[in-house]
Amino acid sequence: MRRLIVCALFAALARPGDAAQNAQGPTNVFRGKVDLVTIDVSATDSRGRPVEDLKPGDFTVKVDGKPRPIASAELIRVDREKPPAPPRPVDALIASNASSQNARRIVVAVDQTLITPGMLTPLLRTASQFVDRLAAPDYAAFIGFPEPGPRVDFTTDKSLVHKAMQTISVGQPAKISASEFNISMYESVMITGAESIRNKAKDSPPGPVMEKVLERAMESGACDAVPPQLGCKAAIYNESTVIASEARIQGTISLRALEALLKDMVPLEGPKTMVVFSAGMVNEDPSRLDDLARLAAAARTTINVIAVERDRGELISQGNIRSFSPLADRSFELEGLEGIADRTNGTLFQGVAAGAGIFERLEKELSAWYVVAVERQPGDAEQMKLDVDVKRRGVTLHSNRSVLTAAVNTRRSIDDLLSDTLSSPFSLPGLPLRVATYAQRDAEPGKYRLRVAADVGQPGEPAGEFGLGYVLTNEKGRIVTKAGSRRTLSPEVSGPNQVLRYDTALSVEPGSYALRVGAVDTNGRRGAVVYRIELPKLTPGEFATSDLIVGNLPAEGETLSPRVEPVVTASELAGYLELYLPDAAADNVTVTLDIAEGEASPALVSKALTLKSGESPASHVATGFVPVTMTPGRYLARATVSRGGRALRTLTRPITIVRDPTVVSRAPTRTRGIPIAPQLQRLTAGYIAGLVNGLANVVAQEDFTLSSPNRRVMSDLLLVRYPGTIRDLIPYRDVSQLNGKPLEGREQRLVDLFVKPTETLRAQAKQIMLSADTYVPSVFNPIFVLGFLQSDFQRRFELTVNDAGPDWPREVKAVSFVEIGRPTLLRTGTFGDIDVPTRGTAWIEEATGRILQTELEVGRGRSVPKMVTKFRLDDKLQVTVPVEMRTENPDGLAVYSNFRRFGVQTDTEIPLKPAPEPPQR
Repeated sequence: MRRLIVCALFAALARPGDAAQNAQGPTNVFRGKVDLVTIDVSATDSRGRPVEDLKPGDFTVKVDGKPRPIASAELIRVDREKPPAPPRPVDALIASNASSQNARRIVVAVDQTLITPGMLTPLLRTASQFVDRLAAPDYAAFIGFPEPGPRVDFTTDKSLVHKAMQTISVGQPAKISASEFNISMYESVMITGAESIRNKAKDSPPGPVMEKVLERAMESGACDAVPPQLGCKAAIYNESTVIASEARIQGTISLRALEALLKDMVPLEGPKTMVVFSAGMVNEDPSRLDDLARLAAAARTTINVIAVERDRGELISQGNIRSFSPLADRSFELEGLEGIADRTNGTLFQGVAAGAGIFERLEKELSAWYVVAVERQPGDAEQMKLDVDVKRRGVTLHSNRSVLTAAVNTRRSIDDLLSDTLSSPFSLPGLPLRVATYAQRDAEPGKYRLRVAADVGQPGEPAGEFGLGYVLTNEKGRIVTKAGSRRTLSPEVSGPNQVLRYDTALSVEPGSYALRVGAVDTNGRRGAVVYRIELPKLTPGEFATSDLIVGNLPAEGETLSPRVEPVVTASELAGYLELYLPDAAADNVTVTLDIAEGEASPALVSKALTLKSGESPASHVATGFVPVTMTPGRYLARATVSRGGRALRTLTRPITIVRDPTVVSRAPTRTRGIPIAPQLQRLTAGYIAGLVNGLANVVAQEDFTLSSPNRRVMSDLLLVRYPGTIRDLIPYRDVSQLNGKPLEGREQRLVDLFVKPTETLRAQAKQIMLSADTYVPSVFNPIFVLGFLQSDFQRRFELTVNDAGPDWPREVKAVSFVEIGRPTLLRTGTFGDIDVPTRGTAWIEEATGRILQTELEVGRGRSVPKMVTKFRLDDKLQVTVPVEMRTENPDGLAVYSNFRRFGVQTDTEIPLKPAPEPPQR
């Protein structure tokens, strides 16, 4: 058990003042239908920087040539400075199609028909860096087309996209048919296109391009090898037909692949940006881009094209040396790419070197944009032509020039919509959907039984008919199995927070899979989730387990069913786990089930499960339950498999505990407390021991706003482990900024504490706290109460228990403590000889000893310092930490964030200065 050494000095107190306020972050939302036509508009100045102060009156919009009033113009700005919410291991157990509001979707695509790897590699390296710099909520995808090609579907994990772009071979060697007459692509297209009628006829004079090629062939002697009955003109025409046909086919393949990709993105909400790398695309008919432009408008997608140069050295080495019109060839190749960018509101860039300037410009343009809305009017066509302009000079606008008001045809049958939903590669957010899977050994040897659970709709979703199904594909993208049907879903029990549930099971062999689950309701809303599954190879005799299943204790004769995130309403949490090991290996094996706040948090309750033989000789089943006595909220169910006291495996599942308000009421506060029960004392001390253990060498950023005088102080706050002991921890605050201005010496102080620990560490920490006391009274420490309630110090306090009052659930008690021991833990005076008694309250969960909030008063008199601290689970470290402290005398508010663990090997680097050389003798 770690012991908190309380070492603070009593400071002079100031008068009360203003307090800072907390800011709330964005939430996950699902947008519904509106009677507005929205237009995505980017506005930039002459230097390519976003213009962010435009008002609705600055825009003008014409719909099919007629002016239409602006309903709104909302600026959407990317917040790069806000740190991403750290992923938790338990988050990987649930897949959801919820997305952050205003999250961007960026697709990097490579047209592989003509591109050569050598010219593409430096551009992809820069593109991967661009993806790395996207904001945390943004989605990125990487696709090579036409198939087969690399593919990483939309994900917020940018590392997956980066890895694919840097490790997967993209592109192909240049494919240009050998030429007897050295005919360029431009020449072949003109000979078989505009001049085709003249060049086909034997007696007609050749067209201008054919005439030049004939002259060149005669001068080189190429016509001498042509049979007289065929004729040189006909031979040139035939060869031109092959070359032009190949170029047209490649252009058509690329165009159709882009159209298919856009079609998949139509159901995805919000604007999207596609960055396409291509070496060229032949398109002689601009009307062939009409379908592409229509789909881009429906998908709200802008296509920016980066033209990658052809590797001329590779062409020459292959004998493809038809370079009589290289500029005309390149212009012809780029004409199709320019049309794609122009018709989709994008830009054509020349991919020179690594293309750093291209992505710098894209990064600026994508950092802010406007969603301009006009009202939809009766008689509006499904597809409308849009013209958006701005009244301010020096501002350049980019906006989609057409819009589809009915991107999804909701009149189609549920079956058709479900088929489309399951065939699209992307997660679709129209209908909220959450999915979890549970793997067990199947009755058929060598296979898994995969159980799939899904929550359909938002909490309170009404019962109704849905189209539901799944598609399971292997790592090569081939379908292993699929199913789909209509079902009527109803909530299991009534209540505003209930969701509709769907479950199924399938038998599958070991391997890597992508499970796509889709749902469609009668209003045409579609939801889809893609879930990655790894099923390891089954090795006989090797220790393994199933996934953990938890939930409400089932009635007699019923089984425990998997749920996405079980909602526990009963007083017990049931657990089920299968273990696969020979009977001889089952000796000394135990399984415990506990409920904790997070991955690294101590158990709040724990109980051993009963282990018995399973259906097969090599399987065992662990079942049982733990009491659910904590307050409502989100927790973690955790099963630990041990042998001989050593943990072999830990499995977790998130759970939500709720209470029926008619059963669990709130209690009034008693006016007089009763002595604390020994059991609650032990539980509290045990919980604090685990909590302090988790906080060892954890650093928090403290942002403290204080009054009298008004000041804003930023500090590092932590508990330093004292060298030579695993029990002693020293509180430590190091001020780094005052009113936004940095203070010197912080890095060296960190080095002294962490990298060069000595026997003087206690004195060093005390000196740093004394220095910090100039800006923040050292008595204001959010973890003092934790130290007071440790087992070593409880006897120094009189502890009594009250009901927590109407603002707290009945499970929580208010434990008051008054310091009666002398000398007191905190002391003041020139020689530290004056007692500073403390008193306060801790709001503690009676059945677990968990501390939710503390209040502390220090000293005697009317104007004594007081602080109220709230505790919460940190998502990154998965330990409970202080998140807010409000103070009186002086008034202030401290907010704690950016928790990280320090040490010699840490997630925070401490720059070390080189050691001085010893003096020369």
